[in-house]
Formats: sequence, C-alpha cells, structure tokens
Amino acid sequence: MPNEADTIHITADGSITLKDIETGELFHNRAGAYTEALVNFVQPLYLHKHAVEKQEYAVMDVCFGLGYNTFALLTELAQLPSKIERVQVVAIEKNELPLRHLNDVLNDKRFVPLNDAMKNSCPALFDGEIGKHHFSIVGYGAGGSSSKEIRVEINLIREDLRQVIPRLANDADFIGSFDAIFHDAFSPLRAPYLWTVDLFQCYKRLLKNYQGNNPGGRVVTYSAASAVRSALEQCGFCIRRTEALGAKNGGTLAILTDGEAGIQVGDEALELLEHEVLKMHGRPGVPHRDPTFQDTWKNIQIAREAEQDVLFPVPKVNYSPRRRRRK
Repeated sequence: MPNEADTIHITADGSITLKDIETGELFHNRAGAYTEALVNFVQPLYLHKHAVEKQEYAVMDVCFGLGYNTFALLTELAQLPSKIERVQVVAIEKNELPLRHLNDVLNDKRFVPLNDAMKNSCPALFDGEIGKHHFSIVGYGAGGSSSKEIRVEINLIREDLRQVIPRLANDADFIGSFDAIFHDAFSPLRAPYLWTVDLFQCYKRLLKNYQGNNPGGRVVTYSAASAVRSALEQCGFCIRRTEALGAKNGGTLAILTDGEAGIQVGDEALELLEHEVLKMHGRPGVPHRDPTFQDTWKNIQIAREAEQDVLFPVPKVNYSPRRRRRK
C-alpha cells in the first residue's frame, strides 16, 4: 500500500504538490504550485524595479518545501535584464519528505534551464542534502542583449524554524542582509506558532533597511489572515494584498518602511480593502505571540483568546427564557 504522505498530487497548472499528514493540508494552492509561487511570492517582489540595479540579491525561503518559490525566483531572475551577478538563498525546511521530491519538481518543463544548470554542479541538491550548494545560471545583462553568468548559492538548512530564525536574527553575518523573505508555512489555523509577532520581529532584523526614499526588504506570504497582517504591521511593515489565486482572495506583501519619513511604496501590489483594514484592527487581528519560541499550539491560542477578550470584549447574552409576569 503506498505511503499517503509520499503521494504526488497534480495541481491545475500541471505542477505537483504533496499533502502534509500532520495538518491535512496540501503544500500548495490547488490552482497550481508553480502559479502560486509566481503570483503570491515572486511577482510581489517587483524584481524589474528593485533587483535590476543590484549586483547581489539575497532571499530567505522559509518552509522551503518542494522549492517552488526559490526555483520560480531564479527562473524569473534569469530572464530579467539586470546587473545581478550573484543570488544567495537561505532555505529552511524541517521535514525530510518534500526534499525527497525536489528532482520531481525540477523535471517540470518550466524549470528545464535551471535543471540543466544544476545537474552537473550540485547533484546533491536533487537529493535534498543539507548544506551549501553552488551552481551558475545564464542571465541577461542590463541592456538585455548580452548574456552573463549568475552565480547561485542555496544554503539548505533542515531544522525547526523557531530555532533557526532567532539565532540568525542575532548573527551579525545575517542581520540586514536579505532583500526578501518568503514565508510559506502551513496555515495560521493549523500552525499558529509559525505566524507570531515574535517571529516577524526577527524577520525585520534580517531584512535590508530602507535607504533614502527607497523601501526596505519585504516579506511575502500566501496568507491573508487578519492576525498575520496585524502582526506584521505591529513590527513596522507597510501592508499590501496580492492578487487572488484560485479560490483564495490573495496573499500579503509586507514592506519595511520608515513610517515617520513617510516612504511611499507607490502602486506595488494592492491597497487593503476597507473591510480588511477593519478586521486587521479588530478582534480577528489580534496576533499570535510566542516570545520563548517554544510554546505549544494550545497555549498560544489560549493566550490570544485572552488578549482578544481584554481588547475587544464580547457582550454576554442571556439566553434563558423570560418568565411571564403574573397579573
């Protein structure tokens, strides 16, 4: 009998995904694993605006999974005329299961150039081996006519996210070094400990800061949960929504800005709708907290509900039937 966890599911755009047995969730949107990576994660980076003048581009891919976000990013960067000569990716994944299927993902025809570039240089990455992997891809120069070599480093870390991120956020080699962070954890409903204010505060330390009138680094995620957006906003991010995909309403783009300086983010992504803002600043927007990075799912939920009751108390309703007055 086949292992259910190892069963490959085909999404609507022909790309593959897996199902997590612990949460019962698919790793990706049914509309397409590749499409989700492109729409919810890569496009919100506005590479044509924020990457073309850089020589190096650094990304942290949290909950790396099957690698779609990173592979889609590299594919887009290879097609973008730019000055980029080096791309660094820190990829964090706790589970071994998805790493066993990286080869299946890279066999997708949309990743053929990337697949060919990696085969001879880092075959160990196909097997999901942890450590640093180096290879080169062909890109275009800033003028768009000449080709160039882009050196890529993927540092694959297999460890609990809540242990890795706080450690990196206190490491001088990583503080302020990332242009973007892909946050692709299982949903806040299933794994609230991966969507806390405390974790996002670490992200803020890891991202490049704003300079002049230019916004800083950005966090992108598929989640549109009010508690997630509120947590990011409390950490000092400007919140935008991304395009809808399939049956979902779209994800979230969080841009690091200096609120006092009033840095403008222009037309990047979409403004939150009025009802989304109200929810983000209301009871549904009370964030999850885990200052020790080791609390249980249950305790985090209980603490959040207690905070909700303090900030937004719900009036008690007496449902007992009225007694008829005697005449």
